[in-house]
Amino acid sequence: MRKDRVRRIVALVIVLNLIQLGYFFLHRSIEQQTPDRDEQLPPKARVHSYVVKKWSLVESYSPWLPADRGSSHSCEAFFGNGFSDLRRVVDHSGSYGGSFRCYHSDALKTSICEGTKMVMHASRISMTAGGEEIDAVIGREEQEELPVFQVGAFELQVPDEADGKALVEGGRLDEVIARGHGGNRHGLRSLVESIRTVSSKSSRCSEVITKPTLFVTRFEYANLFHTVTDWYSSYASSRVVGLEERPMVVFLDGHCKSPMDDGWEAFFSGVKYAKHFGDNVCFDRAVFVPLGYETALFKFLGTGLACTGSSPAEVDASKTARLREFGEIFSAALSGSNSTEENRSDVIQVLLIRREDYLAHPRHSGKPESRLANEEELYKAMVDWASKRNSAAGARRKITIFNGLFAHMRLAEQIKAVKSSSIIVGVHGAGLTHIVFARPGTSVVEMLSPLFMRPHYMFISQWMGLDYHSIVMDDATVDCNQVLRHLDKVMAKLT
Repeated sequence: MRKDRVRRIVALVIVLNLIQLGYFFLHRSIEQQTPDRDEQLPPKARVHSYVVKKWSLVESYSPWLPADRGSSHSCEAFFGNGFSDLRRVVDHSGSYGGSFRCYHSDALKTSICEGTKMVMHASRISMTAGGEEIDAVIGREEQEELPVFQVGAFELQVPDEADGKALVEGGRLDEVIARGHGGNRHGLRSLVESIRTVSSKSSRCSEVITKPTLFVTRFEYANLFHTVTDWYSSYASSRVVGLEERPMVVFLDGHCKSPMDDGWEAFFSGVKYAKHFGDNVCFDRAVFVPLGYETALFKFLGTGLACTGSSPAEVDASKTARLREFGEIFSAALSGSNSTEENRSDVIQVLLIRREDYLAHPRHSGKPESRLANEEELYKAMVDWASKRNSAAGARRKITIFNGLFAHMRLAEQIKAVKSSSIIVGVHGAGLTHIVFARPGTSVVEMLSPLFMRPHYMFISQWMGLDYHSIVMDDATVDCNQVLRHLDKVMAKLT
């Protein structure tokens, strides 16, 4: 009885194995006779869902909400929290299509635009590829690096009945995008003018970007001041459209690599040049950023915008915390820390921002015009001044002089030096833009040449809530004793 049961079990196992083996050979035969299904279908789009970074939570952060924007000409509005005039262009989202709208700021006279289900055709944007090493493109003309948008450079996916039309027709373009800097051939206005519609049924995507993406056109990409205006414009755009995470950035320009690239990479969730994509790249959500020239940082330098920096709790029509917020969030992104620790109470660091020869971009000689001929003499005088004060009887706080040779430092190291300093000294130039990363109450001593009497850093200091001092030189040489006297005055306040 038991032997019969074993025989039946063995026979059953043999039958099952034979069935499995027969199925294997039959299936293999069918595979050899039938073409691969993927070969019969259109190529599949590669879905790209990049890893996003969270915005850092810092002391000065406050929500960017319509209810908080107040007057269209308040300081909040001027610094970006005033894009409250929503101008809807199209909305086909209910018909499996895309939508397009722009947020207009009456204070800045510019717009931020946002589209869903957008298609980019890099071949229809005339410009160089971008991202090359600087040595490989020496002598390349600037116009070659700036975009010219051909018809259909961007498309909006729509139902069949709206296929092939201009997104914004006739005189309505003026209602959507204000004229001005955005009106030149590289700006937001010309980009929107080039957008056409495409049937969502016939449109094919070679790649799909699922996360929100900022499209940015840079001009003076290797200059810190102008790069900060681009960073700020990109940050404000992200906040205005309500991006809770840091987006990816696509450069709508063909500039080569620059020392500022570290900042773009650290501040956002990835950076790529438009020309590095193929054609028919689809973006689920695209945000088109106005030029850096459209921010308060650039637009109101000549008018002396009467705003002062403050904490979020003190903000009113004449105060703003937005520039401080940007500086703190950017610093946290580069350092990888949200720490807001105060400077050491027993040390006062004085930073001298130096200016050196360097090769910034293909059209640069590598020898910037000297604005402070006796810079090395000043540095030695400041070191001697600090040494005497430290050795004086009753000196409670040690003074250190930081030699700010920023051309030899990574951006994160530069910003760390700025945030660790109680006093920042520098000649007028892009390097002083670092003060947007300074702590509240930091003292700034700017040396001004008669040839460069510009108010940039006086106003930025005001908008940041910093303690500003200026020294007007007779020529490119500063009186070192005059600088030291200013430092004595600042030290009197600090101690």
